[in-house]
Amino acid sequence: MAQFLALLIIAIFAKLAWDAYQEYQTKNKRNGKVIDLSNAWVDVNDMPYRKRDFILNARELAGFRLISETLDDRYVVFPKVRLADLLSMPADAPRRQEYLERVKDRRVDFVICASDNLAPLLVVFTISTSNNKKKPAGDRFTLRALESAGLPYTSMDVANLPGSQDLARTLQEAGLAI
Repeated sequence: MAQFLALLIIAIFAKLAWDAYQEYQTKNKRNGKVIDLSNAWVDVNDMPYRKRDFILNARELAGFRLISETLDDRYVVFPKVRLADLLSMPADAPRRQEYLERVKDRRVDFVICASDNLAPLLVVFTISTSNNKKKPAGDRFTLRALESAGLPYTSMDVANLPGSQDLARTLQEAGLAI
């Protein structure tokens, strides 16, 4: 009889604990509504943002103009494109979220697209050999991601811009029909 009474007391305490847990869960769910705390973290009445004077610096702009002038009407060039806008990820890919996070904040310097449907055809990285400092043409992860997606890339030195004929040859070697 003492064992039955002890089991009954344990069952009552377990039921009370379960009910308290359920009430806590229900209270914290707030009927599935998301509470927006973004205004609590920053002062939206006095935002520190200012418009940039230019999207591209002088050398990048010169490279952009050279590419634009070298291409015919079948192509259009876009500067500073996010890698996440160029690549897609299959829904069933292993570690999908990890790969998406890795491309989220990366960008490429220029993307040449078909003008009729804006399909990305070629990525152009800028390198700069001025002041004996060489900016690399994309990091290893970005280059491997482009290769795995089948998106070709090339590089262009914005400190020593090639001539229009040399650039056209480089773009042809990378796969564009100019």
